[in-house]
Amino acid sequence: MEKATVTIEKTSNTDNYILVNITGQLVYDSVESIRQTFTSITEKADHYILSISEVTTIDSTGIGALVTFAKTFGENNSAIVCNNPKITKLLHIARLELLFPIVESVEEAKTAMTSK
Repeated sequence: MEKATVTIEKTSNTDNYILVNITGQLVYDSVESIRQTFTSITEKADHYILSISEVTTIDSTGIGALVTFAKTFGENNSAIVCNNPKITKLLHIARLELLFPIVESVEEAKTAMTSK
């Protein structure tokens, strides 16, 4: 099983957002390390974007990790980028769009957060 990996990218001060990319399987075996990664981000930014476009599988604990992301960085300051239709459908079934925008690109995420 391919565990999830996380990369963190801090943008320039003009955009002032942190992009967190998760790839692989966002499942029970990898969620705890991902949650620890979220809490290890101490840099301040105006917005926090979580890209799960390269996540191949997500389970209920993975969805819980997305909620943790929103709670950690603020529901009004965070967005999820996902262009996988099956995973996006699961996120909508879980009604996560009530916590943060679910969009298909980083540009859409920045627009969605600045329009709040």
